[in-house]
Amino acid sequence: MEMPDSVPILRWDRAKNTVDTLGKVKIAAMKINMSGGQNTRTVMIRQTPFAAADDWAVGSEGVVAAVRTGDYHVEWLSGQQRTAGRPVAHTPVRINDAEKEAWLARARNNRNRITVSSGGPGRAGPSQQMPEAKAEDFDWPEAKPAFTGRSGNGPGSWMAPEGTLWVQRSTSVRDSTPTYDVFDRSGNLKERVTLPLGRRMVGIGNGTLYAIATDEDGLQYLERYRR
Repeated sequence: MEMPDSVPILRWDRAKNTVDTLGKVKIAAMKINMSGGQNTRTVMIRQTPFAAADDWAVGSEGVVAAVRTGDYHVEWLSGQQRTAGRPVAHTPVRINDAEKEAWLARARNNRNRITVSSGGPGRAGPSQQMPEAKAEDFDWPEAKPAFTGRSGNGPGSWMAPEGTLWVQRSTSVRDSTPTYDVFDRSGNLKERVTLPLGRRMVGIGNGTLYAIATDEDGLQYLERYRR
């Protein structure tokens, strides 16, 4: 059983009821383990920590901005037209024990737990909770990708109303300052924006930016910033 390494981005024209393919994006690798026989098969699918994957966001007029992993550049997709910006230099964030533990802590929440069922035809087997993941259960890369991409906390890239693309950079677990690279419609880096410590962007509007702040008790507060 193999997972694809990329998926297409499809655009639906509501007026014409047609679908066209704008391009493909690389998806995060998954580790699949299968065991058991025909009637008692167990399939375990696990995330690959800090797997390199493309990200993308959609503009109101239907254009798509794809953030490419590897050399870290932005590519604008609109039908047959593609505009690629210059690669952005970055210093990789090395993965140490602290980075591993932070990733494992996020993977242990309810949204990322994996359960399996076993049983013969015509009957449901018992549901089993997988054992808690440990660092030695995974193959860890040497460094994080340049940008965070999509995660359980929401999108890693945002399209602003004026057409700029905001891409969240990967940072060290010891640095909770959110940093965003802002790209123009040519795909080139325009500016770099940082938010206050511990904030998480949840929306962007005309001249405004919305973020969530979480206090020590886990309470969340919605904040609005002018930009």
